[in-house]
Amino acid sequence: MKLSDQLGKINEKNDSGASRLEETEEELQIFDKKQEGYKKKHKDRLFICSLYLMFIVIALILLVRISHFILPDHWKWLVPSQLAEIDKFFFTGAIGGALGRYGNRIFT
Repeated sequence: MKLSDQLGKINEKNDSGASRLEETEEELQIFDKKQEGYKKKHKDRLFICSLYLMFIVIALILLVRISHFILPDHWKWLVPSQLAEIDKFFFTGAIGGALGRYGNRIFT
């Protein structure tokens, strides 16, 4: 074999190695884009689940508060100061503030 033939084969091997490297880099970029999509979906699902949880908690608290209007006095288990705390929690906007604060943390 001539020296020029050997050098040509080496160059072909280097070219194929470089193309494989470029293909690998492209695959990594595609994988990274997919991972970003999965992370975004996960964050979205987490936020939706937290909204459901907040809704359930609020519904239970309202159920307790309304039951204290309806039930006879001997079945009531909360003292007036505790009822006042529940009222303060709802009417000061604590729920909206919590949703906004935690929603911001999830999406950043």
